[in-house]
Amino acid sequence: MASRVKGIISTRRLLKRMPDAIRSELATTIRAAGPELQNAIVARAPRGKTGRLVAGVSWKFYASTLRLVVGFVGKPTNRKLFYARILEFGRRAQTVTVHRLNRKHRKEWVGRIGAGTARGSVKPADLGTTYSLRVKALKPRRFVYSPTTNLRTVMNQRLNGIWDRALKRVSGGGDE
Repeated sequence: MASRVKGIISTRRLLKRMPDAIRSELATTIRAAGPELQNAIVARAPRGKTGRLVAGVSWKFYASTLRLVVGFVGKPTNRKLFYARILEFGRRAQTVTVHRLNRKHRKEWVGRIGAGTARGSVKPADLGTTYSLRVKALKPRRFVYSPTTNLRTVMNQRLNGIWDRALKRVSGGGDE
């Protein structure tokens, strides 16, 4: 897939020609920002009874691409803490339909409804009761994507001087 950013190919070429000293300086600066941003997210995160949301915040640095990811890293973490997205971005008020299983069929159907079953494979008689549930609206609580924890703005401030030196050196403008 082609990138949407104009000039990204020439920028990647410049990054490949970058000297190892500047690359390692960039890597140490980016790596040092990981725990700081993680602590800022943890400080703003809502506290629950279990503490799983706060425990799920982590960071990962990819040295080969000089990329830093801070937040809920990885699919297993995102699956376990799916409600973090609801807390982060909020939820609109809505009415949902809930299906409660009959007692005699509950044990055989646990974990099967909605989890890979074909549509129509669950019989309406097995479902038991169906009722509507009103879900209240929830205001967004920005703790991962807040202005103070925005990864791009924080890293832009830290890397400005390093990028200037690196680009001068790679383009041949300076002889450091």
